[in-house]
Amino acid sequence: MDSEAVVTSIGGFLYDRPRPNDNLVSSRLAEFFDVSYSTSELALSGGNMMVDSQGFAAATDLVYNYNDEFTKEEIDDEFEAMWGVTLRAYPDPTGTYIQHM
Repeated sequence: MDSEAVVTSIGGFLYDRPRPNDNLVSSRLAEFFDVSYSTSELALSGGNMMVDSQGFAAATDLVYNYNDEFTKEEIDDEFEAMWGVTLRAYPDPTGTYIQHM
């Protein structure tokens, strides 16, 4: 029987609103579950990333606007490195201020 080791890790990011406790959730979960933790320097909003099981993430193009200190390529590379997904960014589908998927 072939078996693959399953590696569990939690990856966090900077929440794009002034809620410091929200930034702590991922690291606290990693501690609780005794798994590795890494964090991204990207600022993201909590409801703006949807991930499928095919290796893609969808987000609004807000991800590029909030992280203007990074190039589009650097942001795309970070999504691949941190979460193992290819980012597909779209204009806000809701047409509202919240810019969530």
